[in-house]
Amino acid sequence: RSYCAQVQMLVSIVNIIVIQSLWRKRKIYSKYGPYLKRIRLARERKKARAATKIQAIWRGFVACTTFIIFKYETQASITIQKYWRRYFQATNYSLIYLDIVKIQAVVRGHQERSWQNFRSDCATIIQAASRRFLVRRECHNECMISILISAAATSLRMRNSVTKIQRWWYQEML
Repeated sequence: RSYCAQVQMLVSIVNIIVIQSLWRKRKIYSKYGPYLKRIRLARERKKARAATKIQAIWRGFVACTTFIIFKYETQASITIQKYWRRYFQATNYSLIYLDIVKIQAVVRGHQERSWQNFRSDCATIIQAASRRFLVRRECHNECMISILISAAATSLRMRNSVTKIQRWWYQEML
């Protein structure tokens, strides 16, 4: 409650007491004129009790409003802290998630590049092996041709030699 509401309540209580006091005073004067001194003393006691009562009511009102304000302030601070923690955790999670995605991208890129290098190395090895095979086969073919040619030449020479020897023997025998 606000200060204005507290003042308004206090004014209302005081007005009520004043009206009651005036009414009682009029009633007492009409009824108990001779006992006025006693009535004044009783009235003073009543005023003192009324002041005590006002103070008690005021202290109760202040205590109640202080408790309610404290309760709402506590609830408000709890709500603010709850939303702040939620916001902080959400942003922290988002940042961590983005960092994880970046790390995964770097790792995947590294894995892909190493896989491409491996495939390139394998292709180089296969190409080298196939070229080596083709060159060896070509060399083997050339060697085989030269061997066949030399063998044919040797065979032809031998046949020619044999033929010459046979002719010579044939001529010698005749």
